[in-house]
Amino acid sequence: GSQFIVGYAGSIYMGRDPACLFQAARQVVDELNLAPVDFALKFIGANDRGISLTEMADAEGIGAFVHVDGPCSRAEAREFLARTQMLVILPQDWDMSIPAKLFEYVRFEAWLLALAERDSATELILRDTEADVVPPSDISTIAAVLRTRYEQFVAGTRPGRIARDVRLSRRFQAAVLLDALERCVHPSPIRQRPIFAAG
Repeated sequence: GSQFIVGYAGSIYMGRDPACLFQAARQVVDELNLAPVDFALKFIGANDRGISLTEMADAEGIGAFVHVDGPCSRAEAREFLARTQMLVILPQDWDMSIPAKLFEYVRFEAWLLALAERDSATELILRDTEADVVPPSDISTIAAVLRTRYEQFVAGTRPGRIARDVRLSRRFQAAVLLDALERCVHPSPIRQRPIFAAG
């Protein structure tokens, strides 16, 4: 369709604050004079923040652009992800973890916007990929990414899958973890295991 959809699938915990995304979206809506038929932020999943996303969106003046649905089946979630043009990873309050949804998102043909600090685990794994990684406090850059991707979409450009980068596979990252654990247990030099070992 012609609507540019920014999607988020999954639970929203206390540390995952979408306020910066809403503020940036408001800038883009105002600058480009967009209507809800042109641009939307859509969320599915549980919200444990104690304040509804609808209330937050209304406070930022973009209530008409934000759509919120509750938890759904895995099949419904995959259909939702396949309909988006951009997928977003919200900020986390712990920089040393990588959200599991990242490994799901990269398999879909969608632009990826990760709201993460420099040198966090999320930023490090996405560094040098086609993903847009922006610190949550940098509202103007988040808005610039949204505006650029929206304009590319309107011009006919469609995103590809970021999972083409082999570093983003679970197998590769599991090998990184196992090698690190082995170095902790056996600090003497060891032979690196093959990235794509069978089994």
